[in-house]
Amino acid sequence: MSMTESQMTGEPYTSRSAVEAGATGAAIGGAGGLLLSSVKNSLQTHKHGALGVFTRTGHHIATLAAVAGAFAYTDAFVANQQEEDTYLNAAAGGCVAGIILGASRRSLPFAAGSCLGLSALLGSFNAAGSSLRGRWAHASPLDAAALGGSEQHGDHGAAAGSFGWREERERRRAHFFKPKEEAQ
Repeated sequence: MSMTESQMTGEPYTSRSAVEAGATGAAIGGAGGLLLSSVKNSLQTHKHGALGVFTRTGHHIATLAAVAGAFAYTDAFVANQQEEDTYLNAAAGGCVAGIILGASRRSLPFAAGSCLGLSALLGSFNAAGSSLRGRWAHASPLDAAALGGSEQHGDHGAAAGSFGWREERERRRAHFFKPKEEAQ
């Protein structure tokens, strides 16, 4: 079994409030649902005026708020139970979000498929470092600027006396894989 990033760096796990995470996720999802509902309302022809955002396409607001809130709550809840941040947290949250999507469509096959699909997608995204560039991608200019201009050395943007991203990636790779046996 591989070590989590917090175990590799030696940082202790800090508990997150699941209710707070769920409320924040629901608020963000509701805002996204309101945006989606507004766009759909503006593209449709009807006689409801501006209230059509809530009366005709308002179900998007509630659905996205419930999906995002349930995902965030489950992610934080599972992390608190395991006392570590792993890809399993996002996978469990994705499954719950998929079940809610299926319930909103009133389809058990859709709920099962969404559960499997979202848990695989979000779990693998989290396992890859929650970045489309990968966990040990080259530091951005913002990261280099945060280090301070005078502390940068070399082509990595790492501070003096610390590992650059290539060395850190190689250290983690060597820790993960078994050492190669010498051929005789």
